[in-house]
Amino acid sequence: MDKTRVRKLFDSIASRYDFANDVLSLGLHRIWERTAARRLELSQCARLLDLGAGSGRMTALALSRFPGIQTVALVDLSERMLRLAGKSLGLRSAPVFICGDGEALSFKSASFDSAIMAYSLRSMPDRDAVASELHRVLKPDGRLIILEFSSPRFPLFAQLYLFYLRRIIPLIGGLITGNRQAYEHLRDSIGVFPTPDRIRKCLADADFRVMECTLLSFGISTLYVAIREPAAAKAY
Repeated sequence: MDKTRVRKLFDSIASRYDFANDVLSLGLHRIWERTAARRLELSQCARLLDLGAGSGRMTALALSRFPGIQTVALVDLSERMLRLAGKSLGLRSAPVFICGDGEALSFKSASFDSAIMAYSLRSMPDRDAVASELHRVLKPDGRLIILEFSSPRFPLFAQLYLFYLRRIIPLIGGLITGNRQAYEHLRDSIGVFPTPDRIRKCLADADFRVMECTLLSFGISTLYVAIREPAAAKAY
């Protein structure tokens, strides 16, 4: 799906987005997000990038753990999602909101100490470009945290999950938000999303050292922790 359609879809469900996530994940997404936030390591006056920030939930968790963060930049394709994030965050962090594209970030090189992405990588078609841009804007040894959906590995559970994904999520998501197409996009994007091994390779090719790749809730979601290495460290 092209970026314009993705933007329109998320604009259309912004007001009900968090509630729909609570219902559809049975609250599990909050556990996954807290797990990811615990992997952040931020010092006083650190600078954090929240890419594909959505309603700003990951930023809020980061600020709760590290109140001394100097700057948080929230980047998302959806202007309405960013407005929602602005209302929920207020002025606690003097956040910067940018309606932009993860494949071409508007920041100078080495601008951030850490970056986090939660369930947004699948909506970015050129994931190699995203990884390259993240490497560029992070400082050396900067930490990257990624949360993304994946496919369960246990056969029986995988079958049950696929039924839920294909049949139930579009139905309930459509009823909650009034836009079934947005949740058909979710279903389809998870169904074709690369495996954890392919994401690890994508990050490694962009000169990240992958420190952790943890399956959550039997593989429904995967947590990646990677460190930005200098480009010269890449082995040829």
